[in-house]
Amino acid sequence: MKILIISPFNIFPPYSGANVRIYNIIKNVSRNNHIFFIYHTYQQVKYKDTKYPLLENITLYPIGPNNKGMQLFNPFLFLKAISIIKKEKINIIIGEYLWSGIYLLLLKLFLKKQYFFDEHNIEYKLIQFNHGIFGKICSTVVKQYEKMIINNSKISFCISVEDKKEFMQIGIDNKKMRIVPNGIDTSLYFIQNKMKVRKKLCINPKEKIVLFFGKMDYKPNKQAVDVIRREIVPRILKIDVKVKFMIIGQGHFEFTHPNIWFMGVVPNLAEFIQVSDVVIIPLLNGSGTRIKILEAIACGKRVISTSIGAQGLINDLTFRNLIIKDNWDEFCYEILQAFNLKDNKPQKEFYKQYDWAQIVKKIENIINQDSVKSSDIVSR
Repeated sequence: MKILIISPFNIFPPYSGANVRIYNIIKNVSRNNHIFFIYHTYQQVKYKDTKYPLLENITLYPIGPNNKGMQLFNPFLFLKAISIIKKEKINIIIGEYLWSGIYLLLLKLFLKKQYFFDEHNIEYKLIQFNHGIFGKICSTVVKQYEKMIINNSKISFCISVEDKKEFMQIGIDNKKMRIVPNGIDTSLYFIQNKMKVRKKLCINPKEKIVLFFGKMDYKPNKQAVDVIRREIVPRILKIDVKVKFMIIGQGHFEFTHPNIWFMGVVPNLAEFIQVSDVVIIPLLNGSGTRIKILEAIACGKRVISTSIGAQGLINDLTFRNLIIKDNWDEFCYEILQAFNLKDNKPQKEFYKQYDWAQIVKKIENIINQDSVKSSDIVSR
């Protein structure tokens, strides 16, 4: 089958949640289908310069100009999509992220092509938070746009029960949505010997390391770093002055602190999760589910998170490793407790439920069916 996937941004390398989801979907779908992946080149990193191997059965179409504003609508991308559909006789169209929606609607209008839509977040809620007064004004328009994209799709994928309920509350048809959770690449994220990896990375085996990672130019993550600096670090250092906080991800901060290490983007995130003692998710805002929680649990780490940070992932498969605390004193107490505990391997069902290969099989089942029943995907 020939599948056209449209993305409003470059996903190579996949270092953030949205990039990771799209990358793993195309990686696994391409095993049984030919993928034509068309994307905007904003923030493009040359594919050959990353550690990710060239994927088979995928034809890449990077479309410029490399300008952030063109993500909203790029006529060159739209015209290229029409050309690919006609030339390659595309069977399926999948749009990634809300900002691919304009292309999906236009392709349906002009070519009468049905589309599937992969919704990563509740976008109008993020707009409200990320853009101040302007965001609050625009969020009403974005909400209606989001509603229109999903209701005009053949089927849309949302990532949690909570997100699906939110969408239904704004008038989105339940029959249009299927829950397709975020996942992990089990070939990368699994339990390893912490001390061996520390030795490889030249990290003191006696160091106590608290890890937070994510895309640091994303406002909820930047806010979380501020929480770490103002609320968490002072409380922890009152008890143990030797604890180090490792911050990983693209972004820049104006402050320095002797107990906070800013690592930037690292070549192998899984190794840095391995060397940590505990992973924290002190988020106060956000939408969707945090892939970072799944990656940390897969590596056997205990994750201390706020309720918002763990939204959509509090279930019987994560409870052994996921601790929820919204009070900073209690949050810090759990961090200190984690230093005395060994890594905790999650149950086998966790890997089965959240393995990208298994998740993508569910996506393939949906797009291959003529009529889709609401019970095709059940999220825990």
